[in-house]
Amino acid sequence: MTCNVLNRTILPVLRKAGIEWHGWHAFRRGLATNLYRLGVADKTIQAILRHANVGTTMNIYVIGLAPKIKLLRETVREQTIDPDTEAKLLAVAKQPMKDVLVIIQDTGMRPEEVFRIRIENIEWTRKVIFNPHGKTRASRRNVPISERMFDRLMFRCAGKQDGWLFPSPRAADGHLTTVAKQFREARRKAGLPESLVLYCARHTFATTAYEATGNLAMIMKVMGHTDVRTSMRYQHPAVDSIRDAIDQRNLRHNSRHSELRVQ
Repeated sequence: MTCNVLNRTILPVLRKAGIEWHGWHAFRRGLATNLYRLGVADKTIQAILRHANVGTTMNIYVIGLAPKIKLLRETVREQTIDPDTEAKLLAVAKQPMKDVLVIIQDTGMRPEEVFRIRIENIEWTRKVIFNPHGKTRASRRNVPISERMFDRLMFRCAGKQDGWLFPSPRAADGHLTTVAKQFREARRKAGLPESLVLYCARHTFATTAYEATGNLAMIMKVMGHTDVRTSMRYQHPAVDSIRDAIDQRNLRHNSRHSELRVQ
């Protein structure tokens, strides 16, 4: 029965796909490893392979194949670009980096999303840009066009109805793919720290938008996030408002305390 299934069903498919057959043992190891990588529970894989011991499944079929890799800790970009820093950058920046920085600051788009903006996806009447690309389904979204952005977009489009907003004849895709060199040059001329990167502009947008609206769901939508924990990084407490609240509390407390002493 097993040979019939192998010869009639499995081998023809593998030959057609150009895959070599290395025996049932290798087949079972591949199956177990793929199930493990998909997040299937250890005991479920054990049941599928009909092993008496889950240790046999994990140590021989799965763990033995997976190399031990030390994962790097993810760096969270929490630095923002304040108005003074932005002014210093824009004063020395060259095009197209200058426009890219403004767009990220005012829309929260990822740099690669800005590079792929097409003119036909700009809705001038509604003042939004539709982004059809991205890492996740949530990346397909509309982002707002600010007043200063509107003027820059009008000048850059110059009457064109379609095409890339940032075309580049030298790029294989026909559009700009990086402004890293221009950003580093502007940062150096402005005397700013190396910790400041272009992506900080996206963080600045999210932080400013959340402080102004307090609407975490809207921040998730406009940023193209799928995980609320990602958006929650921008919930920086406003120190000034906290200080004001404490001062108001102390003022009320001191006022009541003074009245008690007078009586």
